[in-house]
Amino acid sequence: MRVQREHHPEWIPEVWQHIQERRVQRVLAGIDHVPDRRTRASRPRRRQRPAARTLHLEEHPNTTWLIGDRIVALLDAAQIQRRQWDWQRRLWMIPTSQAETLATYAEWRERRVVTREQFDS
Repeated sequence: MRVQREHHPEWIPEVWQHIQERRVQRVLAGIDHVPDRRTRASRPRRRQRPAARTLHLEEHPNTTWLIGDRIVALLDAAQIQRRQWDWQRRLWMIPTSQAETLATYAEWRERRVVTREQFDS
């Protein structure tokens, strides 16, 4: 069933005028099958990265360095506010006292594979 444009709830002659002009231009150009608006199925999808699956923790006496993808989002989700960016190693670090909380959250909520490495100095 096709709804006549006069019976469409949002029909305004000035707004629908350009749609009719585009249809005429398409027919004259030989591309009659192209819809006026792209449907959701025809829109190109944004490329999404797959979810990060691993998290490596390097635990030192006072500081733990975090190695993996999407660390900031993980820290936000785990509600860990004490963090610092190590510009020399280019890694995020947190206090060692909060490493257990982060590892538990990453394993249980985000289903990450968490590995831990402890250093004495």
